[in-house]
Formats: sequence, structure tokens, C-alpha cells
Amino acid sequence: RSVPDALRIFCEMVCSPDEDVNESACQGIRYLAHARPELLQPIAECCIINRMVAMLSINSTSLRRPIVHTLVLLSTGSEFHAQAVIDSGALFHLPSLLHAGDQSLVKSACCAIRNLCAGTPAQLRRVMETRSVTGVMILMSAPGALEPIKRDGLWVVKNVVEKGDLEIFEELMEQHAVEALACLLKDSDVDILHGTLL
Repeated sequence: RSVPDALRIFCEMVCSPDEDVNESACQGIRYLAHARPELLQPIAECCIINRMVAMLSINSTSLRRPIVHTLVLLSTGSEFHAQAVIDSGALFHLPSLLHAGDQSLVKSACCAIRNLCAGTPAQLRRVMETRSVTGVMILMSAPGALEPIKRDGLWVVKNVVEKGDLEIFEELMEQHAVEALACLLKDSDVDILHGTLL
């Protein structure tokens, strides 16, 4: 099956030296990935995701948002899609984006890490090696942490426990998971409290 013309054009635009063109292209790819999930496969197969992830080093929130949202969509897909995200080098950028000033960007980065923790044991190992989980644990236990961050953090813990071995579990404990869960036990949200106890 051929890649639709619109996706092909957006892929060409991403390679432009013009940042505004890059942003428009990333918005277009994000839209296509969201509106037509069957396009996740060609997006994952082509090297364009590598170029998009490389642009995360540019300090532009409007450029980063569609890129990270596309990573969230890909990491929600199959093991192949998640592997494409990992191979693109996204795990070198996601931890720093947890400290971005834009809350929607922070939530998307947290969501992508959560999704990748639900992958294969080998994929989970790659996530743990980048200390991405540490960033989520610190974020979810911070004063005033947003509810979506707390929920994603709980899913990170659950995914790591379910997918990982004893060594991974021990690493989780070393990455501030105990402190984070202890903070959530004081949460006023019943669902958060219930999820923590489970």
C-alpha cells in the first residue's frame, strides 16, 4: 500500500530548512496519524520520525507539540510502532520535556513514556536506561502535580511491575517510585488513591 500523497508531501516538508514549514508539516503528520490510524504504519516505517524527533532539540513549543503528540500516537500502537519511537532517539528528549513550561507538552511527554513502558521487556529496559521513569516519578509527586500526570505516573508503575523482571522492579524502587506512591496516598482524589493502593 502506497503512502498517501498528503503524507508524502508532509514528509518532504519536514526536511525543509524553514522552521515554519517544519511546523506546518509536523502539524499535518500529527493530524493524519490521529485521523487515520492506519497511517501509523507508514509513518513508523519511513525515516521521517527520526527527523521529527531531531527537531525536539529546537526550543519551540509550537513545533514540539505536534511532534510529541505524534510520538504518543505511535507509542500507543503496536510493538513495531513503539520500537520506531525508541529507535528514533525520542527517549533522549522526553525526560527533559517533562520540565517544559508548557503543560500540554509535559502531559504528552509523560503519556509517551507511559505507553513505552507498556511495550516489550526489551523496550521497557530501554526506557529504564534513560531514567525517563525517574522524571515521571518526581513529577507526579511534586506539590500541585496535575491529575493527568498522577494517573500516567500510576500507569508507568503498573506497566513496569507487569512487564519487568526483578531487576527492573529494583530499578523502579531506586527511581523514586516509593516516594511518589507515598505522596499519592495523601491525595484527595478517590480514584488516584484507589489506583495507588492497587
